Amino acid sequence: MSPRPGRGCGTARPGRTPAGSEIWVAKGTYRPSLPGAGVPANREASFALKSGVTLYGGFVGGETNTRQRDFRKNVTVLTGDLAGDDTVNGDGVTETAAGIKGQNSYTVVSSFGAAAPNTGILDGFTITGGSADFPENIGGSKRNGGAMYNTGSNAVIRNCSFIGNFAEWSGAAVYNVSSSLRFGYCVFSGNKSRTGAGMYNQASSPELVSCTFSGNKVLADAAAIHNYDGSSPTISGCTFTGNEAERDVGAIANVDHCSPVIINCTFSGNISKKGIWGGGAIGNSGNCNPEITNCTFEGNAAEEGPGGAITNAASSSAKIANCTFSGNSAVTGGGMFNFNCSPSIVNCTFAGNTANSAGGMRNSGGGAPVVKNCIFWNNAGQEGKEILNDTDAMPVVSYCVVRYGYTGGTSIFTGNPNLGTLKDNGGYTKTHALLLGSSAIDKGTSAGAPSSDQRGYPRPQGSAYDIGSYEFAPSSDSSGCSALSPGGMTAVLLLAPLLLLFGK
Repeated sequence: MSPRPGRGCGTARPGRTPAGSEIWVAKGTYRPSLPGAGVPANREASFALKSGVTLYGGFVGGETNTRQRDFRKNVTVLTGDLAGDDTVNGDGVTETAAGIKGQNSYTVVSSFGAAAPNTGILDGFTITGGSADFPENIGGSKRNGGAMYNTGSNAVIRNCSFIGNFAEWSGAAVYNVSSSLRFGYCVFSGNKSRTGAGMYNQASSPELVSCTFSGNKVLADAAAIHNYDGSSPTISGCTFTGNEAERDVGAIANVDHCSPVIINCTFSGNISKKGIWGGGAIGNSGNCNPEITNCTFEGNAAEEGPGGAITNAASSSAKIANCTFSGNSAVTGGGMFNFNCSPSIVNCTFAGNTANSAGGMRNSGGGAPVVKNCIFWNNAGQEGKEILNDTDAMPVVSYCVVRYGYTGGTSIFTGNPNLGTLKDNGGYTKTHALLLGSSAIDKGTSAGAPSSDQRGYPRPQGSAYDIGSYEFAPSSDSSGCSALSPGGMTAVLLLAPLLLLFGK
């Protein structure tokens, strides 16, 4: 590593690098400690991100501007593989936690804030092979945060990949305590721990923009992100795919007064295997009130539990709007399961979900969920029951299209909504378009409904709001054409401040 030398990269002395400096790092493999003659490498050593200093990876030498680098081609690896005995690819990356051999670094990168939060920047690195596997339950970085451990940190992490890391307890890739980091365009893949393999947040509210969580695994719950103790991150434009929990919650778990904002995200193929609370993609419990908007849940599964896509439980009143639930599966509540809580579900589409009972939604254990402007169609479960309520549940269902109807609801329509296949119809996430002649067109209410649809297209386009996550536009949808929506620009502007934040 080297402080910015004007051209190329050389040898750095990070401890002497003043705040405001840049360090340019050439492609290759870097370790926080190396073995000496008869002396093993120090497993407790880590690359310490210094406050106010920016580290850039991805150089070959000769560059004079950071924009000349190619960090995807010139892979710059920070690895915990101290002995060089992991199973790695051609770039020296430990691609899954199973590839870790021997004794690796407990934590590869760390950032700490003392009197003031750490404000370092890490850009263009692959962090891999961290193994927080200390056998005794002492907490800290020896059992949490295999790739990165942060305390009191407001660091910015851009264009980084956290791949093939392990933690005995939490946060195989990233562990945050009392921190508000910002992550942009990062990849979290092949990590494994007991909980929160991709990221574990304790009293921390990071921002995540355009990040990907894939193929992470946990022995308990929350294979991608576990939010705990008031952690309320903002998660925008992210993708969660193929993450797997041995128990509950395939992707994101929110526990104990957490209220994250999740917008424009895709959840596909995430699995909860054996837990009693399920939640193939998201699980909320313990007075958590997330806002989930403009998201698509496709092909997630709670194999032995409820809530193929989402489970809300224990006084957690989520606000869910403009979301599509398609092809998810569970024992009960193929799309959603609500237990002892009162979430708000507005302008959502539930189609093609499956369960032994209640292919669309199941409500149980008290509470009064509000379900408005939603479509429940072709969800396979108990015959005649797209929505199934236990005797103690008191949902308020209105202005909905429900196959077979819904007893006790207000303004319930049973005509075919004529849904198109799930595909890219504009916006950030896939949707089921309303086709010409849909029973959902102009049948919704504006009261408490979002002013745009899942794609960002303004509502209403006709005489009234449409039901479901998609707003039919007579001038374009009826002709088979797709026009650029004014709402699309609104969605872009919504993300612009965050994009600019990561655009240096």
